[in-house]
Amino acid sequence: MNKLYWIVCEESDTTLFEGRHQGRTRGSALKFLKDQIGRKSLSGVVFTITEIPVPLIREIVAEILAAGSLPTAGGSGPDCG
Repeated sequence: MNKLYWIVCEESDTTLFEGRHQGRTRGSALKFLKDQIGRKSLSGVVFTITEIPVPLIREIVAEILAAGSLPTAGGSGPDCG
């Protein structure tokens, strides 16, 4: 089963990559990151690869849909008042 990973990679004060990758393993996410930044090695960069559990995402989406409305940036959602 594929997993969803959130990846952030920085060098000094520059963000080299920030985004998602769907793959089977953390190793596939590492390879994807190397390909995205065009390097054979991740030496000298700071990165994080976080697995986002898909069942948790489904549960959150289901709860939002069951509530009948999406919260807005302005804070007018049901729990923002």
